[in-house]
Order: sequence, then C-alpha cells, then structure tokens
Amino acid sequence: MPLKFVVCTNYYHTDTRTASFYKENDGFPQRHEEACRTFEEALATPVQLHYVGGNKPWNSLCVPKQSVWLSLLWESGCTADFLQALPGFIRKRLERYSLKRFYTKISKRIANKKTK
Repeated sequence: MPLKFVVCTNYYHTDTRTASFYKENDGFPQRHEEACRTFEEALATPVQLHYVGGNKPWNSLCVPKQSVWLSLLWESGCTADFLQALPGFIRKRLERYSLKRFYTKISKRIANKKTK
C-alpha cells in the first residue's frame, strides 16, 4: 500500500536528506532522490494521518498536524460534543501525570536502588 494512505505524524519531523528509507518496502524507489520525492508527496497529500503515541490532538497541545484534526472536527459539526467531553480528557490527563503518581514512582525507584 502506498505510504500516503497512512502517514504517521512523526514523519513530519524526518529530514529526508539524511533519512535512510526502508529498502525492502515496495512503496519506496531504490534511488534516494526518488524515495525522498515519494515521501514528501505522501506528507503533502496524506489520505489518513495517524497520530502516533499518547499525545493525540484531542488530549494534548502542540501535536503535529493538530490543526488538520481541529479543522475536520469543525467541519464534522461535532465541536460542541468534543467541548463537552474535554473536561473528561483533561481529568484523565491530570490523573496520569499527577504529582502523587510522580512521587510514588520516584519513591519506588529510590527503594529499588537501596536494595541493590
């Protein structure tokens, strides 16, 4: 399947001049210049964007291509539904990155170092 059908947002941080493209992938030509052109075309006209990792445009700030997601949210007519759900996303995020959780993890690491 050509790369443009699933473009990961972390690809937008790739420097094509220094990238070594996966040689066994049929989606990339063997010559580096042609592979760069194929890669850049996929980035310019993606069919689907895949937001890799835990930072998604609906639960984080400054995610690559977040503006695309926001504009499509607006076009979908679901902006009000998203805004109603937003406090739940924020609450989950705060639970995941709470000071209590941080302190517990640090305490366990210190305890493990003392037992070694």
